[in-house]
Amino acid sequence: MSYFKKFGDFCSGFSCFAAVMWLFAEYMTFKFEAVGFKEKIAIFFDKGSQYTNRIMLILALTLVLSVVASIVFRKVPYLTLLFSVPTLTLSVYMVSNNAIENYPMMYIILCAISVISGVWECISKDKLDGGHRGAFACDSVSLLAAGSMLFIFKKSISLAPTEEIQTVALTPFYREISTNSQTMNMKLFVIFACVYLALTLISLLLTDVYFLDAVLAVVPFVALIYMWSAGLWTVHAVIAVTLAAVNFAVRLIPAVSGRKQ
Repeated sequence: MSYFKKFGDFCSGFSCFAAVMWLFAEYMTFKFEAVGFKEKIAIFFDKGSQYTNRIMLILALTLVLSVVASIVFRKVPYLTLLFSVPTLTLSVYMVSNNAIENYPMMYIILCAISVISGVWECISKDKLDGGHRGAFACDSVSLLAAGSMLFIFKKSISLAPTEEIQTVALTPFYREISTNSQTMNMKLFVIFACVYLALTLISLLLTDVYFLDAVLAVVPFVALIYMWSAGLWTVHAVIAVTLAAVNFAVRLIPAVSGRKQ
């Protein structure tokens, strides 16, 4: 494992530590009416009234998984992107929704370093043995983006406003899907999922043509930014744009310095 990858893991670990310390400080100053420890935990992480605490806990857990995955998958570093990219996406989502009170940009920067270090680890190993880990890392991100798009689309169907589903009882994440999906063409999620799958297929067929992968990755990135600014993408636009930006960035890095030696 390179020093840069170790530094990326340290950044994830430090972010997790900061999140846990914030939760601990909030817990110590929280006014509980319950007596039992389990009852206090249930109240403190209530998905309705204490959603900020709950989502911060989720961020801390994903950061832990990112560090553990880096150790477990050290011989296949491209799989670590499946764990580090969600932490970056979640941190951006939380910052956009004012869910991080202290040093919000710190989480985004440190999580971004973790993602970049994972890609760089793949490229470094490729230069030693001529492998294709850099391409596989990019494909992992594209598959993750495609899966996220399909997940939100599926949720938009199951969370369509009905008498059984009360949007006020949903968390902010699902409430946005339930409410805004009625004013947006949700098939766009399926279309972009297919685009990311196509990028993965092209990358697998042309494993050494990193420049082409980077050029093609510009298309969904630019298209999403345009639709967001034009008000055509109203359901979790921040998440969609973040995934598109990360997908383009991780494909640009091998295009610049990741060709086989």
